[in-house]
Amino acid sequence: RRHTRYWRDWSSDVCSSDLLDHVHPQIAVHAALAAALYDTLSLDDDAIPRRPVDDHLAAEVRGRILSRISPADHVDALVTLAMTLAWAGKNDEALRLCDACLEKMPSHTGAARIRGRMLQKLDRHDEALEQLEAAARLAPTDSQLLAALADEYGRRGEYPVAASCLERAIEHTPDRAPASFRRMLHLRLAECCRLLGDERRARQQETVAAEVGN
Repeated sequence: RRHTRYWRDWSSDVCSSDLLDHVHPQIAVHAALAAALYDTLSLDDDAIPRRPVDDHLAAEVRGRILSRISPADHVDALVTLAMTLAWAGKNDEALRLCDACLEKMPSHTGAARIRGRMLQKLDRHDEALEQLEAAARLAPTDSQLLAALADEYGRRGEYPVAASCLERAIEHTPDRAPASFRRMLHLRLAECCRLLGDERRARQQETVAAEVGN
């Protein structure tokens, strides 16, 4: 009987107060939003019976919702979802979501950075480099983007370029950034320096990394 928690009276479209305390069913817009919420819940739970479909009501609700969504906020939310998918290892899904974000907002560096990372994970490195370089031209001080670009150049054995990216990333990373990220930048720069034969500087960067957060 889970549906009784969500819906009290089908005929009057009255919502249960324990779920929608601030919805007033007598207000047409609120009733429509409540109906949309109920329909969404019913899609995910077979125990919740379906309401008769009202196409006009659905179109009205959709129009009102979309009219209140900021395009920039919408893309930001999609980028956050893409990051979550990436952390879960769902790289293809994250990549498709980034594509959708960049179609809506081509200059969104967060979406571009995550897309580049996903291409790297999928071993599409030429595309990854192209994506990250294009994003870096739009946001030359984005330290996370520069770190991703350094990874791609390092993978190709272009250590001087990778080191340059890491130096810029360190320069533009604020002290309030997570210590783990700041430490990682110094350690990767140390690795590049060692591969370039500069042992003194490599040890210097390792010392700095050890002091980060202390």
